[in-house]
Amino acid sequence: MADLDDSFLEVHAVEDGTPPAIVILFGWLGSQSRHLRNYAQLYRERKCSTIHGMGDTASVMFKRNENLKKLGMDAAKEAIKLLKASEDKTIPVIIHVFSGGGCVVLEQLELLLMEARDAKEPKTGNQEDLMILYDAIQRGGQVFDSSPAYLGVGTGIQAIAAGVPNRTVQLIIQFMFVVFSVITMIICKLTEQKPGAELHWQHMLDSDIAKRQGYIYSTSDRLTDYEKVQEVIEYRKKRPESKMMVKRFTKSKHCQHLMAHPQEYNAFLDEFLASIKEQKTEQKLLEEDPDMTDYQLGMD
Repeated sequence: MADLDDSFLEVHAVEDGTPPAIVILFGWLGSQSRHLRNYAQLYRERKCSTIHGMGDTASVMFKRNENLKKLGMDAAKEAIKLLKASEDKTIPVIIHVFSGGGCVVLEQLELLLMEARDAKEPKTGNQEDLMILYDAIQRGGQVFDSSPAYLGVGTGIQAIAAGVPNRTVQLIIQFMFVVFSVITMIICKLTEQKPGAELHWQHMLDSDIAKRQGYIYSTSDRLTDYEKVQEVIEYRKKRPESKMMVKRFTKSKHCQHLMAHPQEYNAFLDEFLASIKEQKTEQKLLEEDPDMTDYQLGMD
């Protein structure tokens, strides 16, 4: 039976050497540690340290942002701990999120990072630590699998059906979610506030935490509207210095792209990590020789 308090966080640190990246993975609604462990393993095979977790079902569905923020902060603390422990202060961080369930946790983490970034000097100790993570994400990037998703009522009902296997529990949560959504919409209407789904979507459009972004999605995904994903891609790629990588499938289901297309999925991760490594190498060369030009950097 599904447990509404089913959040988790698991850390796997590289024991020998310096990892090419630290990867934080936030899962989809109903995902368990064993599911995310398969994706974390892909990164560990590439010598990366990983942190993977998921918010509890109730917090994701009923927008208990404080609980989601706590999970985001807990993951941040683990990443910061790994960054501080390494002699290499240029390790990048990648945040890999799945579906709307992963994005709502990402949103809360990003709000913490943006608050630290925009805070006036002198920053608090907590804000300084968050800036360590912020800078590492700037060196790394974000990967979106079956996301971002517009979190409307219909999407929520389908997500519950997909993420909660027990039919009785599923119907109870769906009923509670619909009631909650209707009450929320009435309150927003009376107070002239934007619904949470609109605020979340605007955040996903406006977020500038990472310049390098990867998108893995499918036109046959019944939960995540691929046209909304493309809206985010088109909106974000207009920004200066944006680095976009996109893998669009036509025959894979929601959060099942790895299962349907293992070779392409692995190749995408290799390309994403290679892009980070290339930038790190170029940055090191520029630090050694500030007069080096972009043309010279691009030469074999």
